[in-house]
Amino acid sequence: MKIDTSIIKPNSIIELCVIPDVQVHLIMKEISQMYENNYFFDTIGNLKFVVDNVIEIYSIRKLIKELKKMKEYEDFVLFIDSITIIGDKRDGSSTVLSLLNELVIFNKATIILSNHYQYYKDLHKSCFHPRLGKTFGKLMTTRVFFQYKRNKLSYEVVDQQ
Repeated sequence: MKIDTSIIKPNSIIELCVIPDVQVHLIMKEISQMYENNYFFDTIGNLKFVVDNVIEIYSIRKLIKELKKMKEYEDFVLFIDSITIIGDKRDGSSTVLSLLNELVIFNKATIILSNHYQYYKDLHKSCFHPRLGKTFGKLMTTRVFFQYKRNKLSYEVVDQQ
């Protein structure tokens, strides 16, 4: 699948919304080939198999530490798959959100991160719910939803500020 680079706005935060079974690490690899100065944070483990320069993140403390280190760089693309460890109302979440914002504003970073949606069903309704929670979405500049249609991966920009 070819991704249109116009959906990636420089110096912004782009959310790749993926439903179960969408291999977001391959999407990130494809997007990264369009840019230089790429860095990758991986909490799931699949990204390290398809790209170099991966930092593995398994705690909020480590994520905060690595985001602070990124302040040494300018004009880069940071891919994060996935930071579900910072969901709504978790200790350190506001620090992470502030650091991401600072990197965009002061370091000219473009941040592309995945938000894995899980299928939620109760007696009254069924829907996909973002594992990062609702608060995180307020930071996004662009939200791109990936899904399979007739066994073919497609995407749609569903929100752009």
